[in-house]
Amino acid sequence: MKIELVIDELVLHGFDPRQRHAIGDAVARELTRLARAHARELRGHHSMDVARLDGGGFETPARTAAGAGAGIANSVFTAVRGTSS
Repeated sequence: MKIELVIDELVLHGFDPRQRHAIGDAVARELTRLARAHARELRGHHSMDVARLDGGGFETPARTAAGAGAGIANSVFTAVRGTSS
């Protein structure tokens, strides 16, 4: 099974712009982990193109790159699952 997710632009408010690469890397790691953890559930899903996806908001008390990445990935993953059902 192949899962490909392309994020052209990620808009973040309240984070130091210098953290953008670390946050992006953390998002990629967490999305990979989530896709592997939910592979069986995702098997029946079909290909789709989504022009814009609102992943919602989340709170990360420490505002670390790892915390932000995990929060973003979880929000995006949840939104994608909802869109594909």
